[in-house]
Amino acid sequence: MNLPEDYTHEKPSEIPQADKERIEQLNQTIDEVTENIEAYRFHLAAENIHQYFWHTFADEVIEESKDRIYGEDPTAKRQAQWLLYTILTQSLRMLHPFIPYVTERLWQSIPDTDNLLIVSKWPEQINI
Repeated sequence: MNLPEDYTHEKPSEIPQADKERIEQLNQTIDEVTENIEAYRFHLAAENIHQYFWHTFADEVIEESKDRIYGEDPTAKRQAQWLLYTILTQSLRMLHPFIPYVTERLWQSIPDTDNLLIVSKWPEQINI
């Protein structure tokens, strides 16, 4: 993951409404995946996280963030970095039961992830 050396994972003091809506979508996905795994509906859990990661995160969130990441406004850039980092790390945690080797390899490429993904905490709601 390409992050500046001075990047911290702290939530920005101000979060744009569009980012709040994206976090709400992530929270909803966390709830759906968790509920389906707990009910042994693994096929539905896999479908939930696949739909979110591929169609929402990859198709929409990353594309919408590019202008802010490459723009001149440092606050907007920082907000976009936090959003992308948060969604990526939470999504990797949800994907891990289904594709453990791939997610572990990706996890190890993210700066400041000290532990193995397999022993990291399951995602919880992100309060904004």
